[in-house]
Amino acid sequence: MTAEVFDIPNLHDGSLIGLDFDEQCVTARMTDWTGKLYVLEMTGVERFHVAVSSANLIGWLEIVRGRRPNRRLLRKLFGTPDPRHAEFYELEREDEDKRLDQVRTGEATLVVLHGNFTVFFLCLCASATLRLG
Repeated sequence: MTAEVFDIPNLHDGSLIGLDFDEQCVTARMTDWTGKLYVLEMTGVERFHVAVSSANLIGWLEIVRGRRPNRRLLRKLFGTPDPRHAEFYELEREDEDKRLDQVRTGEATLVVLHGNFTVFFLCLCASATLRLG
């Protein structure tokens, strides 16, 4: 399978201006550096982590589907398997590998909004759609 290519505008130095949470959907509203509004809708959300700092400048948006994601990013969402707990370690590693494969095969999507110095949010979901607001 070839990696899915997303046409993501340059959001560098834009701002995250809002998050709306629904039962299975998270909607993010953000602007680029010119003030143009974009809406990102993430559906079928399995896990969402947000840590927006007060210096709310976007670095870039990454939507990963159809290629192997960075394991470190999934570990920010689900934690790192701890080998000191052998009875759970293998199960946690299997779950982690399954999630990596789901993104790689296109069954799931990993969305990452990077700040200039940190990650604003991460989301593992079924699909993500970015459109002009």
